[in-house]
Amino acid sequence: MGKSVFHLYRYTEVSKSANERYLGALSAVVPLHDCIKELEQLAQPVQDGQNRHTGFNPLSPEVTKVFEAVPGGAHSINGFRNKDLRNLLFGDNTGSPEELKKASSKITRIIRKLRAHCLISKISRSTRYKVTEKGYRILGASLEMKKKYLPTNMKNAA
Repeated sequence: MGKSVFHLYRYTEVSKSANERYLGALSAVVPLHDCIKELEQLAQPVQDGQNRHTGFNPLSPEVTKVFEAVPGGAHSINGFRNKDLRNLLFGDNTGSPEELKKASSKITRIIRKLRAHCLISKISRSTRYKVTEKGYRILGASLEMKKKYLPTNMKNAA
């Protein structure tokens, strides 16, 4: 897209669609008590064709980092790639080429698992992914459970 005034209409279209997707993502987050059944399904294994994918443990720190990185607002315009998630989870400089390949492979497995659970979908004809409405709902509820409800309930139980 050019940077002249002639292309201003296209900038407004792109900005409007990005804002609509972001607002849709915010409205998709529902209270935790409405998502309990979906959160329970998140912990169950899923069969995707020939491949079997394990469930997520929403309380583990590694999964929480993934759940915080995936629905980030930075990805609402163009989606995210393997490299984007790798930089968010492992940092920009992972070291040697072997470590870079290991990190990239790990992110690939995470993306396949997220797709199997229908939390993200692939953008056609690209290497990018976007979070689905179900993904925003479940990821938001999972983070809300871990950061809001769990600490207060544990404090009250003690």
